[in-house]
Amino acid sequence: MTDLTERLRVIGHLACRRGIAELAAIGQEAATTLETLRQENARLREAGWRDIESVPIGKTMFVVIGVTDGNGFTGGQPYTTDPCCVWRNEDGSFARWNHHWPPTHWMPLPPAPARKALGGGDEQ
Repeated sequence: MTDLTERLRVIGHLACRRGIAELAAIGQEAATTLETLRQENARLREAGWRDIESVPIGKTMFVVIGVTDGNGFTGGQPYTTDPCCVWRNEDGSFARWNHHWPPTHWMPLPPAPARKALGGGDEQ
């Protein structure tokens, strides 16, 4: 839990003790949402996900996802897309990206498995 999350929880607790139930609920909800987003961000970083701003331009394929805490396209609900293999065009658009909002994270494609692992010969 972060310092800001803890402060939001304290505000919610104090508001509840003073009979301001609506403010207490908002403080608790904000703290929970903030902590959920921080955990999701940490999970993505551990998985090797990188901020989309650092993505290469050109015909290099990579994997992207889009993470939102809720927008008009998702009916205000938090959403993480399925991973999608794309490349970034010279104009900055993402070829093969099928959502109405831009991706938020990317990672390089892993190396292809050796043919032997696929049941083929010894060659790669």
